Amino acid sequence: MDLNECFVEMIKDIYSAEKQLLKAMPKMAKMAANPKLKESIQKHLLETEEHCRRLEQVAEKGGFKPSGVVCKGMKGLIDECTEHMGELEAGPVADAVIIMLAQKNEHYEIGSYGSVIAWAKALGNSEAQEILIQTLAEEEKTDDLLSEIAETAVNAEAAKAPAEKPKTTAKTAKTSSTNGNSGSKAGIGKKVSVR
Repeated sequence: MDLNECFVEMIKDIYSAEKQLLKAMPKMAKMAANPKLKESIQKHLLETEEHCRRLEQVAEKGGFKPSGVVCKGMKGLIDECTEHMGELEAGPVADAVIIMLAQKNEHYEIGSYGSVIAWAKALGNSEAQEILIQTLAEEEKTDDLLSEIAETAVNAEAAKAPAEKPKTTAKTAKTSSTNGNSGSKAGIGKKVSVR
């Protein structure tokens, strides 16, 4: 596999990541309680639609289809988002967690876009490079905005919020019943070997 083939595969991978985010972000926006956070997620959702169009443009100019790959990295990040959001009620703590999860996604994308931009430059593909630089700038701006929202409001609100009881999900209920553990007297009567 040469660098151009790697470039093509990574464009497909990033395209899959963006498509997965298009499905995940509305859930994050719906759960967000902070108005600025909700607005930033909704705005980035529209940008993500444009990111997909740009990747389609890069693929078309490169003579390939952007689909056909599943980004496992983003799938894992979104699974993590779903799990954490399922454990929380909407409010300041959930907002802080949403920001952290959204920034994980952004950092993953920033790393991916940074690499394909460098590869496009090395391959002499200035057209793809220019298109991808626009998206990288938007990803970085979103990351900065999320930091600003966290640092100016959400983190302080979350620090003052009362502790929540974790939601009981089907997964946690199944784990408790499978382990024979109702949660109140876990481990009582069991010998534990410490080495």
